[in-house]
Amino acid sequence: MNLNKAILLLLIGLAAIAVGIFYPQTENTDAQVKTPWLNISGQQKNNLKGVRIYDENHQLMIDAQLINDDWLMHNKANYPIDAKLLAQWFNDVSSAVNIEAKTSKQENFAVLGLAENASETGGNGRKVELEFASGKSISFLLGKRANSGRYARLSGKNQTWLLDTAINVPNTAQTWLDKQVFDLEQDEVATVSASENDKLRWTITAQAPSEETEEAKSASDTFVLLDIPPNRELQYASIVPSYLDSLLSLRFEDVSTQDNTLWENLDTFTVDVELSDNRNFTLHFLEQEETRWLKVEGLDDKFNNWQFTLATYQFNNLNKVMEDFLKPLPDETDENTNGRVDSEK
Repeated sequence: MNLNKAILLLLIGLAAIAVGIFYPQTENTDAQVKTPWLNISGQQKNNLKGVRIYDENHQLMIDAQLINDDWLMHNKANYPIDAKLLAQWFNDVSSAVNIEAKTSKQENFAVLGLAENASETGGNGRKVELEFASGKSISFLLGKRANSGRYARLSGKNQTWLLDTAINVPNTAQTWLDKQVFDLEQDEVATVSASENDKLRWTITAQAPSEETEEAKSASDTFVLLDIPPNRELQYASIVPSYLDSLLSLRFEDVSTQDNTLWENLDTFTVDVELSDNRNFTLHFLEQEETRWLKVEGLDDKFNNWQFTLATYQFNNLNKVMEDFLKPLPDETDENTNGRVDSEK
């Protein structure tokens, strides 16, 4: 019994020693690793003034700058950025936590996608530079995803980390742009008319509410297409408001500084919009080989700086002639043929 008791006490003692050796180290490691990665202060979070993101080949992809309290994409003609997208991204970056220390050997950086001059595809990291109003800047690389996190490394440092957040890395500047061209509702529209080479195609106008009823009209009743030819009718009741919806919900694919020479020598079609508050503006559309262009005049002076590229389907949705709104005419050839067949019977 005494021998067994002695052996038991010895085992308990060894276990206590093991706990004393290993448990504190684990706790210390966790304390060192599970900390905010960039340690950005609350004041700095409120004073971010620039974000630059590079691709794997070190080409500048995003150059977001805070200018006069507006976030603009400097490498996209200073077009406004969707501030919500930028804020969400910066929140992910600033709140990311180290959950595991990884390699500190430079020869292994490419495996995590954190090298800077790797020869293999996917070996280089995406470099990010943050600039603050205080003059401080932070530079780091974001690497490959790992489960729900992402590998990262501070520029100039060898230690790599696994972060608890899979921080999104935009592939193009367009990702963060506010691509909605207009902030208007249909009830703000008074008239819309389309022309080609100064020749009127059609006009849509808003009808005044009926005095005979207080019930709200549907959109198909609110807007009418003028000067429909005799004995013709709309393809379907909502085709006119559908056109307006396509117009007002227009989103561009890319933006660039306006090139006046582009618009001088090419045929365009235009859409003129008059709003109920007497503001008006004109949209100019043109096709150049495989590119569909848009420029806007009159709504806001800022539009004078830009031209936009549109998806083909958006361009086609707006490039309408009168006939596109109407039901097709009966095919007279088919009618004549049917008549001859019937007479032969």
